[in-house]
Amino acid sequence: MRRAVVIGAGFGGLASALRLAARGLQVTVVDRLNGPGGRGREFVRQGQGAAGGLQFKYDAGPTVLTAPVLFEELFALFGERLADHVELLPVKPWYQMRFADGSQLNYGGTTEQIQAEIARFSKKDADAYPAFLAYSRKLFEKGYEELGSQPFLNWRSMIRVMPAMMRLRADRSVYSLTASFFKDEHVRRAFSIQPLLVGGNPFETTSIYSLIHCLEREWGIWFPKGGMARLVQAMVELGQRHGVSFEWGAQVKHIEAEGERASFVLLQDGRRLAADEVVSNADPGFVMTHLLPPAMQQRAQVTRKTYSMGLFVWYFSTSRQYADVPHHTILFGQTYREVLQKSSTPSSCPMT
Repeated sequence: MRRAVVIGAGFGGLASALRLAARGLQVTVVDRLNGPGGRGREFVRQGQGAAGGLQFKYDAGPTVLTAPVLFEELFALFGERLADHVELLPVKPWYQMRFADGSQLNYGGTTEQIQAEIARFSKKDADAYPAFLAYSRKLFEKGYEELGSQPFLNWRSMIRVMPAMMRLRADRSVYSLTASFFKDEHVRRAFSIQPLLVGGNPFETTSIYSLIHCLEREWGIWFPKGGMARLVQAMVELGQRHGVSFEWGAQVKHIEAEGERASFVLLQDGRRLAADEVVSNADPGFVMTHLLPPAMQQRAQVTRKTYSMGLFVWYFSTSRQYADVPHHTILFGQTYREVLQKSSTPSSCPMT
């Protein structure tokens, strides 16, 4: 059997491992952490004080699922059903936007429900929503359905799609595109936050990211019962049932190659894992500067890049429930635009 080593057990690494296994390869997944999930792993903490008898669990990264069809496809590769292993709960509303002036907008639902929410801020903006949705669908069809699975490995591959991108005005920022349809600032902010989910600034990131609204309309927003970590665990268990092996606490030192093909993955403990295929789900910059063989490293290329802003995540626990706080609540402060401008980079398309 051909052998594959996958570096990193985040969602991307796990999905890659499952696809390789479905193609008949013998797959080993290695991760430096003591369990799966990567940036989507789970933290568990014992309560303190009055909550000492409680155990709290936190999703480290993603908190909702916007395209369950991608995970259903992974299980279908092996003749199984995602629904038999993970219960997905609909998130309603998709987001609740709370603004500094005390107003709020429940984002998501049917066209009529969305228009009704927008109308509380601007009747004209509510009337403009169908046109915005139609434009988002054009971006979705081109950017997700047509180009989402295509690799862009050089400038020539990028140039081929430039005419289509220019016709869709992908040179504009997400906020600029949104502002061309909506006039109320509350509505503009509510419908332009998508780049924040991938570390981008809505005032600078290309408007191609506005396809996310159509993606949300296509499949809705879901929460796996038990947290996103339950979905991670279900993927690991699926792999184990079909021959994928996992090694936790396995730090990769570097990837060895024969010519231009990867041949071994060397671990920090000295072991060499033979591989006909190597897939790395680690940070691209780290892989390009540290894991590749010296002749293939691209330090100069990486040091010229400008990384996008990241997120500061604050976890806290409570022993009571707050019925008036939906699962996906977003707070807009007084200095929303100013904070983003100070935190952002000159790049109009962030590295993710």
